[in-house]
Amino acid sequence: MITAFFATVPKDPKETVTYFALSEKTREEGILELVKIYPNQEKVDVLINGVPTTLSVKTYSFVTHMTESPPPVSARPVPNPTQYR
Repeated sequence: MITAFFATVPKDPKETVTYFALSEKTREEGILELVKIYPNQEKVDVLINGVPTTLSVKTYSFVTHMTESPPPVSARPVPNPTQYR
C-alpha cells in the first residue's frame, strides 16, 4: 500500500504542525481526503474541505530534492553519546 504524507501548518506560530499519513480513499479530521496517488508523477488528487485539488511534490513540499548523493557512512560525523546525558 502506498502512503502519502501531509502537514498542515497553522497561521499562529505558537500552534503545532499536524502531520497526516494517508492512503487512497482515506480521510483525516474531515478536512483532507486522499482520492488518488500517482507515484510515478509525484502527484496526488485530494479533497480539501470537499474541494478537489491536485498537489505535487514539486509545488507543495517542505522537502527539497537532493541534487547530489549523501556522503558515505564512513564520512558522516559520529555523534558523541555523552552529549545526550
